[in-house]
Amino acid sequence: MIKRREGLIINIGSIAGIATTPWNTLYCTAKAALHSITEGLSMELKPFGIKVMLVAPGGVKSDISKNQSLTFKLPPTSHYVEYEEWLIERMNLAARKESTPTDAFPRELVANALATCPPPYLSLGSNTWKVYISQWLPSQYVLGKMCRTMVWKNKSTR
Repeated sequence: MIKRREGLIINIGSIAGIATTPWNTLYCTAKAALHSITEGLSMELKPFGIKVMLVAPGGVKSDISKNQSLTFKLPPTSHYVEYEEWLIERMNLAARKESTPTDAFPRELVANALATCPPPYLSLGSNTWKVYISQWLPSQYVLGKMCRTMVWKNKSTR
């Protein structure tokens, strides 16, 4: 790419790299790191004519989480046993009925990547708007809402 003075690198991040959610911390952290790497590469490769695109999917239908949740089981000694149902629910969050159909995601991604001037950032999939709105709200409010929704729900002691 440097020899040709052109090219496009596409990194697949996630909206989870922007907004951390409970029961998904390591995934969110890895995606946030990829977002940062992409931004740095974009600046470093620009003098060579190489473009870098970050794709941040929201909810896209897939059987990955459904298949994993069928075999997921915490050890009985785990401190999180009482939350196992919520961990599984979190696994399946992106595969809801309102999620973007699996075949629509790559079509839109490829169309954008092959454009004369591909966007440096592309977010596709359901619920992406919620993440962007949350960035403008106070972080403690957003984190508190996440906890009430995904951690403490139905807990009378909380």
